[in-house]
Amino acid sequence: TTGTSYTPLNNTAVGAFALNDLLSGDYNTTFGYAAGTNITGGENLMLGYFAGGDIIAGNANIVIGSGSLGEAAMSNQLRIGGKYAADGSDITTISASLETGDIILSK
Repeated sequence: TTGTSYTPLNNTAVGAFALNDLLSGDYNTTFGYAAGTNITGGENLMLGYFAGGDIIAGNANIVIGSGSLGEAAMSNQLRIGGKYAADGSDITTISASLETGDIILSK
């Protein structure tokens, strides 16, 4: 280790375990039980139970919906989803790139 430390700045977490493991990353806003629990990136908005729970190093994402987990290193994405599927996977009904404007709709 280098002996330096980092304190995340200007983050808002509402809900038990929201931003629970935040060690780095600034300007994240989460609402919901365990929303953004693994995030280390910045400028993310996560709304819902476990919303953005799989995002680790992503930045500038908007994740809405209980169980809309995201992906480990996704950045600049909009994900609107529902609850977990029967097999435990994430159900994303709308996915969009905030960089290109591409939109994907799924059932």
